[in-house]
Amino acid sequence: MYKAVFKNSKIALIFAVMTIISAVSMIGTSEDSGLLLRTVSEVKASRSGSAAHAGGSGSAGQPAAPPSVFGEYNPHEIVPAPAPAPVVPDEETDSAMSDPLSPAEGLPAE
Repeated sequence: MYKAVFKNSKIALIFAVMTIISAVSMIGTSEDSGLLLRTVSEVKASRSGSAAHAGGSGSAGQPAAPPSVFGEYNPHEIVPAPAPAPVVPDEETDSAMSDPLSPAEGLPAE
C-alpha cells in the first residue's frame, strides 16, 4: 500500500505535507509549544501537585502506601464462608421439574 502513495506525485506531495503538519502539531514551533510538550508539562505539574499533596502524610522520601481495596489480609486467619441463602421452590416450577420425561418425545409423561 505504501508504494501506491508514491506512484502519483500529487498524492506523494499531499502525504509529505500531512506528515510535516502532523510533526509540527505534535512537537510545536518556536512560538507555540506542541501537543507533546503541553502534555509533558501537564504530567509534570500533576506529579508535583500530587507529590506535594502526599508529602505531608509519609515519612521523608517515602511514598505513602495506596489504600487497600480488599481490606486487611491475614493469610493465617481462617474466616468461615457465609451460609448460602435457602432456595424456596415455586409450586409451578417444582412440579414441572419433578415430572418424569417420556423417552420418545422428551415431554412430561401423563
